[in-house]
Amino acid sequence: PRRSSDLLSFLAAVSMYVAYNNLGVVIFNHRHLSHGAFEFKCRALRYALALPALLSGAGSSLGWAALHRLHHKHSDTEKDPHQAARGFWRTIFIFYRAEDSDLLRAGIRLARDRFLLLTDRCWRAIILTWVAALSAIGLDAVYFGFARPSALTMWAEGAANYFAHGAGYRNHATDDRSTNHMLLGLLNWGDGIHNNHHANPKAPSTGERWWE
Repeated sequence: PRRSSDLLSFLAAVSMYVAYNNLGVVIFNHRHLSHGAFEFKCRALRYALALPALLSGAGSSLGWAALHRLHHKHSDTEKDPHQAARGFWRTIFIFYRAEDSDLLRAGIRLARDRFLLLTDRCWRAIILTWVAALSAIGLDAVYFGFARPSALTMWAEGAANYFAHGAGYRNHATDDRSTNHMLLGLLNWGDGIHNNHHANPKAPSTGERWWE
């Protein structure tokens, strides 16, 4: 019974990581919002993927997308909010810096979306409500349903910003230090194949070679 419970807890954490990071952050925040790599034909599906992005602990989707647009605009320079040169720990744990005026300009078009504007104002309340609902089930639900997968999401995103700007190989001679890192590509559903992404940010898929 104990092993069965441990397995279920592990599977729950993995499932929530896939929902938070891969569906929410990678697909909704990154590919859809930040770059417009695709549009949703079904509005309900758009909202369904927006929810795990908000519950992940990654913050406002509007703010996330604006910050990431600045990363592409100023990649590997002093104005890059994801700049790997700040060091391993600051990048892994996502201590980002950006001027409010720069963020406003980067996200001004997205802010016309009433849904994004609303969630930007109340994303903290959404997370607190989710954690409260999980705590009503028990502390294990909070740990495996939020704390553990949320921390892994933060680590996976930070690792891509750090390791995929120096470690790996390059298919394109971009103006930054972006690289393709296959392990991070698996963890982040293609986002770790970073050099390809920086060369073609609007491409829905980052894979170009057969093994990617």
